[in-house]
Amino acid sequence: MRITVSDMGPTMLARLLGLSEVQEGVLDIVFRIADDKQLLLIDLMDLRSMLNYVAEHAKEYETTYGKVSSQSVGAILRKLISIEDEGARSSSVSPTSTSTTGSRARRTARAT
Repeated sequence: MRITVSDMGPTMLARLLGLSEVQEGVLDIVFRIADDKQLLLIDLMDLRSMLNYVAEHAKEYETTYGKVSSQSVGAILRKLISIEDEGARSSSVSPTSTSTTGSRARRTARAT
């Protein structure tokens, strides 16, 4: 079965990556921003792009979503590298024909 990163959600992904509570909170914020911008995170590359985007614009989002530290984003990115090195590149999490986002535009963080 193949699912998108968006379908997986931040909680399941945080457990898969073995993130700390603080890192999971940052991942929640990243997913929330993506959802608010109507961005579908299809694969790990999309998630990586969204993490980098949020890190670059952290100051702008701080009052709305809370603090996103570059250290936490860096730790999450390192965990993604570990997963990718284990063979999970875009093959284990990839697009499905239908997703829980319904008619939402299938734009990704790469388009930002």
